[in-house]
Amino acid sequence: MKRYPLILQALSEFCDENQLTQKTKETHVSDANRILESVIAGLPEEEILNLMAQQGFEVEKSSYPSVIRILKGLVEQRPRG
Repeated sequence: MKRYPLILQALSEFCDENQLTQKTKETHVSDANRILESVIAGLPEEEILNLMAQQGFEVEKSSYPSVIRILKGLVEQRPRG
């Protein structure tokens, strides 16, 4: 499987390539993190795994379920407000 940059890293590089200001870059990366947190918190583990499989990720016998559970726990612990 081809390795791609991490999605937030790729977004940061996109901002650099398009010469966006540092403030805009920080806002975009922060917003992307909020979007990803919302997806992790809002979707059941099984649905996330199904979406991953649809994208071509091999989810059978992977560590993805445990990583999803860790991420869900971390998102739940984050203060809101």
